[in-house]
Amino acid sequence: MEGQQAPGGAVTGRRPRQRRVSRGDLREEALVAAAEELLRDHPPERITMETIAAAAGLSRSSVYFYFDNKNTVLAAVVHRGISRLLAGLEEALAAEAEPPVGAVVERLLAVILDNWRSYDFVFVAGAGLLSREPAVRAVYDSLCGRAARLLAEAVGRDRARGVPVEGAEDSDELRALALTWMTERTFHQLFSRKHTVAEEESTADALAFLIRRGLGYP
Repeated sequence: MEGQQAPGGAVTGRRPRQRRVSRGDLREEALVAAAEELLRDHPPERITMETIAAAAGLSRSSVYFYFDNKNTVLAAVVHRGISRLLAGLEEALAAEAEPPVGAVVERLLAVILDNWRSYDFVFVAGAGLLSREPAVRAVYDSLCGRAARLLAEAVGRDRARGVPVEGAEDSDELRALALTWMTERTFHQLFSRKHTVAEEESTADALAFLIRRGLGYP
């Protein structure tokens, strides 16, 4: 086993310390996971701090130790859901590093659609709280901004290696942000009503066309 190198070049023989997950971290995660599961079957207005605590197997006071109110718990659920989606986008872009972004937009839309199919209840609930709950709004602003930067950086890499991209370079992130919100709003309108799989696929196709053109690809 290789040890760590101490100052001066000596090898200590000790493994690097890893951050231990605290009991508090586990309880907070349990509360967020419980609230997410409750959202599968109940609208936000029927969820309370008491039902979240009971679903997590914790006391009511435990919830208030980690969260100020029910909506901050739900904001954490939304953060978890969007972060999960963003991780999928990052993985897809990393796996498709060579083709230009315009050629892999369908793959990115497939990741987004898969997440909506699995967690529509999280995204629909989050969108319903968006205009009236500052904590949820902050989550959307932060993570949609992160998604836009992710796209804009990928477009920038294409520009740097000579891929033809229309539009001003300094507007890449703004266009990516507009397209990110367009995608969120479009899927929300679809998944907040009864619809068919065919509608999901045709919506993804339409969005892929608009995103490709909006980012400046033919």
